[in-house]
Amino acid sequence: YSVTPAEFRGHPREQSSDEADLRLSIIRLVVQMLLRRFGALLTSVFMMCTVGSLVAFALKEVQLRIWKLTLELQEHVRQR
Repeated sequence: YSVTPAEFRGHPREQSSDEADLRLSIIRLVVQMLLRRFGALLTSVFMMCTVGSLVAFALKEVQLRIWKLTLELQEHVRQR
């Protein structure tokens, strides 16, 4: 007596405990992998924001120093 695919779908066989343990371990591995990738992505975003803010601060400082030097130069030229 053979079982047709339609009959087999209607009567799911019970899983053994080994198969259930295997599925749980696979699910755990997938979740750990996703958490690691999310953590890496979060770290990358944090680093980019930190570097970006440092660069913006440095550019503002350079711009301020150039502005001050320009004003000092104009004042020096006027005094001549």
